[in-house]
Amino acid sequence: MTAYQAPGSKLRVAVSEQGYAFASDLVQVYMGIKHSEADHSILKIDRETGRFDMVRVEGYVIDNPTLAIPRDFAIALMNALLQHFQGAEDTQTLRGDYLHERERVDKLIGAVVDLAVELAG
Repeated sequence: MTAYQAPGSKLRVAVSEQGYAFASDLVQVYMGIKHSEADHSILKIDRETGRFDMVRVEGYVIDNPTLAIPRDFAIALMNALLQHFQGAEDTQTLRGDYLHERERVDKLIGAVVDLAVELAG
């Protein structure tokens, strides 16, 4: 299980691919809030309304995941969220190219400055 809790945040998310309901192709996502070591709320889906509700629990007991979705849908969801929050894959590639080019320009500027200092001195 992979768990994440940002420093200073009460939000806690964990992901697991271990079998749930005897299906090994499901990705399980657990979401909750850590109020204290002994006081947590777990995000659950209300089966009647389809909406998420916070359910207070004692300790940090994980019984059923907030979501259990097929692996292919989990990957598609991850890619959609990455695109939403970080930009498209093309944007990420361009950013890498820009950073590489910036490094080259910084080296060129350093060489020009060194040459100017040498010629002036």
